[in-house]
Amino acid sequence: MDCKDLRIVHALCSDRRGGLEQAFVNLTHCLLALDANVSIWLPDKASYADGLSISTQRVRFEPRGYYDALSILKARSWLKAHRPDLIITHNSRATTVMRYARLGLGIPQLAFSHSYKHKRMKGATQTVMLTEHMKTHFGAKGYDPSRLL
Repeated sequence: MDCKDLRIVHALCSDRRGGLEQAFVNLTHCLLALDANVSIWLPDKASYADGLSISTQRVRFEPRGYYDALSILKARSWLKAHRPDLIITHNSRATTVMRYARLGLGIPQLAFSHSYKHKRMKGATQTVMLTEHMKTHFGAKGYDPSRLL
């Protein structure tokens, strides 16, 4: 499959501006440079949105919590209608909401963990760890090492 044929949901539930958000912006630019079809999911008031391409589809994504049923149902409806090839999430809230939204749909999820908050990162197909120490920490908390990158 050529990258231009990939349909990717790239999601973050943060309206701040910091390292995590910059990583989201940078990865979005990388995916677009590879000609992937990227839908960015972020809050309306995301202060880092000015660093993103305006030609990319943007979906409002503002779950009020980890188990926000309305956000999960809206995301699930969108996922069923658009059938992306991959969901990429940053932070535990986006990861948890998408975990439930994609249940039974067969859409893989790649989660980036930017912290040691391990409890709500479960359920992703693969989790990218920023450091080897984080990888060891998650492994010690019961994560399957083969699912940690």
